[in-house]
Amino acid sequence: ILLSALGKLNKPMIVGITSGSPVATGSVTSQIAAPVALLQLWYPGEEGGHALANLLTGHSSPSGRLPVTVYRSADDLPAFTDYAIIHRTYRYFDGPVEFPFGFGLGYASFRYSAPELSTRSLPAGQPLHVQTTVTNTGRSEADEVVELYLIPPQVAGAPRLALQGLRRVHLKAGESRIVPFDLTPRQLSFVDANGVRAIRAGIYRVVAGGAQPEDLTHAGVSFEITGEMQLEP
Repeated sequence: ILLSALGKLNKPMIVGITSGSPVATGSVTSQIAAPVALLQLWYPGEEGGHALANLLTGHSSPSGRLPVTVYRSADDLPAFTDYAIIHRTYRYFDGPVEFPFGFGLGYASFRYSAPELSTRSLPAGQPLHVQTTVTNTGRSEADEVVELYLIPPQVAGAPRLALQGLRRVHLKAGESRIVPFDLTPRQLSFVDANGVRAIRAGIYRVVAGGAQPEDLTHAGVSFEITGEMQLEP
């Protein structure tokens, strides 16, 4: 109610949200004509005021990423009658959301090169080396959180995608850096509908960026895993 009333002033706003779980604000902010910036503060503790002041004054650059999905409504999720996660969490939910897992903005912009892979044909059980070059294309130095997602073959039990790497880098304006990742055999496996964890043959894709890829079909770089290998759960 307060946010809706403030929106009627037609003034740009910065809204700090202190909560222990996601808060859907789209039904209100979508009706406000003026720009609205949202800062998800969670429970910041006794230094939260200083941290917020540093962010608002530009002494620190926001670089956090959402560790959860902010759904538009609880009605978009299936009834909680068991512990199945199909259509739950970013790994399996395929509908529109307010803010996706891994989302976050800052005061700088970044450009990513296409991921470079150690091989495009990987025998099951072998690791995969991936690297991408990140460039700060903004006008100020800032932290960037580089996310590496794996998109497995879309067979029964496989997730849509899975976060398999995360690195924070600090870059000056115009600076570039190579960011490496090593994917272990376990990271290249998934658990099927029968509860069996295995590395499975097929075409996979890896995507590096500051957020989830929107187009899972064409994003990133593809490689093939040959052969299969069952792993311990």
